[in-house]
Amino acid sequence: MLAYGICGFLASLGGLVMLSRTNSGLSTNGAGFEFNVITACVLGGVSANGGRGTVFGALVGVLIVGFLDNGLLLMNVSSYPQLIIKGILMLCAVIYDTMSIRKSESIRRMAAIDADNIA
Repeated sequence: MLAYGICGFLASLGGLVMLSRTNSGLSTNGAGFEFNVITACVLGGVSANGGRGTVFGALVGVLIVGFLDNGLLLMNVSSYPQLIIKGILMLCAVIYDTMSIRKSESIRRMAAIDADNIA
């Protein structure tokens, strides 16, 4: 219950910050930010398969996506190629995460086989 309360408080705080930036309280103001949030979390090390990660990693992912958005905006890249670039970046992060999980599982299996052979 505490987690939901904290989440609700932080969401309302984020809504107030967005209201102050746009000077309007439309319900569609945050549309499209979901993809940025998911990309930032995946880049920060939060596993797409199990949800494991750290707050520091998520913060690093937010900084990466923020710098990427700002850089692409300064280079006058339109919105659709920006989405494609972020999608490719997220796909690479998910593939890397999946490969590292498989590698750690295979190492764990090999260690278990070695432990069975020793005993």
